[in-house]
Amino acid sequence: MKQLHSVIEQISASGGNFIFFLVVARLSGPEEFGVFAAYLIAAQIIHNVAIQWVILPITSSASSSDFTLLLSCWRRTIVLFIWAPLFFGLYAVSILPDATVPWFVLNVSLIAMGLISADILRFFFIRIDWSLIQIVVNLMRWILAFTVFFLAPTFDFSRSISAVAAMVIGFLPSVIFHLLLLVRLKRSRFILDESATKMETSDRENTYFKTLLLLGIANSVYTIVTTYALALVSMAALGAFQAFRSLVNWAPLILQFLETHFAASLVREGRLKFLDRNWAIVFITFLIGGMLIFTIFGVSIISFTVGEKFIDYHWVLVAMFLMVMIQSATRVMSIEARLSGAESVMASQKNILIAASIGLVTYVLVYKPNISFAFLLTSMIIVALYQSGSIIFMLQRHKKHINIL
Repeated sequence: MKQLHSVIEQISASGGNFIFFLVVARLSGPEEFGVFAAYLIAAQIIHNVAIQWVILPITSSASSSDFTLLLSCWRRTIVLFIWAPLFFGLYAVSILPDATVPWFVLNVSLIAMGLISADILRFFFIRIDWSLIQIVVNLMRWILAFTVFFLAPTFDFSRSISAVAAMVIGFLPSVIFHLLLLVRLKRSRFILDESATKMETSDRENTYFKTLLLLGIANSVYTIVTTYALALVSMAALGAFQAFRSLVNWAPLILQFLETHFAASLVREGRLKFLDRNWAIVFITFLIGGMLIFTIFGVSIISFTVGEKFIDYHWVLVAMFLMVMIQSATRVMSIEARLSGAESVMASQKNILIAASIGLVTYVLVYKPNISFAFLLTSMIIVALYQSGSIIFMLQRHKKHINIL
């Protein structure tokens, strides 16, 4: 029964996200969805740092006290929230020069705070095996988000701003509900003495978290560079990129389950390894099957889901699926790297993203008047391939090192 709850929880979280973005894309069109994507990607810049540094370790690291781990996560999150408005302001000036910067910073800050807070609490409840309650929270979020999105245009809000409002307001009840549950949970399940709330981390743990922080920052820098380059092509290109990414995000549904419920179960069982040849076979089969489906039926799928306005960018869909699948494979391997504490594996990913960002910035500076959408996508796929190959090599080397010891 618990496994069924875990599956339903993942579907309610990822499925709602998938449907929401498809509905927004279909009703907005490429240009308007591009504006919404600019807001969302800005929030994801800080969220990307939080994913690596704060969120994923909740379900993929051991701790003597679950509540102590949660306190540590909130401390690191506060650091992110302090610096976030500065990044958002710089982002607004470079990506959306016509935007009202204070209004943009406020909205994006609220989205980022909602994303990070909701994910921290969601991962924590998954860690302690409270998936059934999390299902209720997920449903509350999406009911409210869809209600706001459909009602906001009646007050003369654009579709893009309606989607932003839906994202912000949708997070509020879930975060409040989470916090109320935590208060009750602390009283009933966790009896902490003063020493239990103190973080006594080893030098290795500190180094590991610093590596995760740098990886998150490198990931965010790469996101900023790619978003800026896509926006220079056109806002419609950015909208198509984000719409098709949302369209193929059903593919990483299994990945998201692995990063949450599966990783938490491995931590509870004390297991560090799970990858074998069968994982590779399933992945390759899934990749080839998906590529064939999107190649043959891509135009029909686009027309049925996000609408005919996006058909001019139909060639992007197959490339986006390929890139998302490669990135998903890298993230699956990263789960095992986190479980085994392989800092070198995570550090190699950081270096690749930094090098890729420098390369793309150079390209943009040289070819700014005539940036190629196809070249950008090809470059991003190559970076994803290099990341995947690098993590395979580093994981194998880490395993050999462990065996020698």
